[in-house]
Amino acid sequence: MQQSYTIGQLAAEAGVNVETVRYYQRRRLFPKPKRALGRARRYGSGELVRLRFIKCAQRLGFTLREIDDLLELLEPVSCGKTRTIAAAKLQQVDERIRSCKRCARSSPGYSPRAMRTPTSPAARSSSASLNRTSFESRCVSSAVARATRRARLR
Repeated sequence: MQQSYTIGQLAAEAGVNVETVRYYQRRRLFPKPKRALGRARRYGSGELVRLRFIKCAQRLGFTLREIDDLLELLEPVSCGKTRTIAAAKLQQVDERIRSCKRCARSSPGYSPRAMRTPTSPAARSSSASLNRTSFESRCVSSAVARATRRARLR
């Protein structure tokens, strides 16, 4: 027998807010099941999988429009087109990474060692936030310095 969820239970299982589910329904990313006579709408495990897929794709950097395209491909299973969309997104992410690395290299005080990932999970979590913060501040400092130089040259 298939598991049945109310919207609140579904949202809790997927780790999202009920309003998130309703928003996806308004965007037509997520189906709105029919209401049984005088009863709450019930969602099945298929809807839970779909909701988790949407959130996972968002974490990977896909926009809701891109996710909608991917979900459409699930209906008449089209692996080739799905691979094409995923490959294009991967290229965008790789370009963003290269851009961030260029920004880091151009900032004063850049150290290749600081950009390496620590090996232990505890060190990784604590230093990742420090590296990210210092990296972001270096990028901002570098951008401000470039803008200042350009303004002086004008």
